[in-house]
Amino acid sequence: MNILLSVDRATEVASPTDDAILGWVNHTLTHTRSLSEPSPELSIRITDNEESAHLNRTYRAKSGPTNVLSFPAE
Repeated sequence: MNILLSVDRATEVASPTDDAILGWVNHTLTHTRSLSEPSPELSIRITDNEESAHLNRTYRAKSGPTNVLSFPAE
């Protein structure tokens, strides 16, 4: 399976390496096998608390930062 992975770091806060993230993605996809697309695309954005809180407020109408937000690809 081919995976197009994009990691966008919008903060200087320390975060996992691209290789570590790719390992987690590969592990997850290997164990789910329920994908309808043969070549999924995944984008990951690593943010600080301020941007996370803004996204959480905008898309979930909840205050404060969150650790994960997910959106379907269009």
